[in-house]
Amino acid sequence: MMQIIEISPFQAFRRSVATVIQVVPKELRYVRILALVGGAGPAITIWLKSLQKQAQIYFTQTRYTTLVIYIAQQYAWQTLERALLISLDDSASHTNNSE
Repeated sequence: MMQIIEISPFQAFRRSVATVIQVVPKELRYVRILALVGGAGPAITIWLKSLQKQAQIYFTQTRYTTLVIYIAQQYAWQTLERALLISLDDSASHTNNSE
């Protein structure tokens, strides 16, 4: 007759794991690899979405930055053209007044 011993749930779990490791070590290795790959899937997905969001923010800012630089350049050229036209107009009016 088998003797029944009382063990804690943790001890029972440890014994079960030890038995599985002894009986099917190769299959357990495959299970660990599959669990690692399966667990890495969501982490990789979150990481890729994070990269996508960062790229989207970067390109959005770059597009707006390029647009702002273009508008600033256009404004600068228009201001320079106006200043030249006003200067030429003033010099022409002074020339006409002095005659």
